Amino acid sequence: MDACEADLERTRKELHSQEHLKYKLGTELDNLDVLAEDYDDEYEAVQLKIDEVYDRIEILEERIRKLKK
Repeated sequence: MDACEADLERTRKELHSQEHLKYKLGTELDNLDVLAEDYDDEYEAVQLKIDEVYDRIEILEERIRKLKK
């Protein structure tokens, strides 16, 4: 049971880390210069990173649900 609890704690820490990264990327997205020549490319790159973070968050939340059972 201790290994399961340790895994749950690690997973929660990783989830917290991903939530923080999501916030940072959202701030980065908000701070892009809309008048910049490469705005569309930068926006797309940051949005792709955000999408990846959301995918990881979903996986981690599912792992937490399974570990709680």
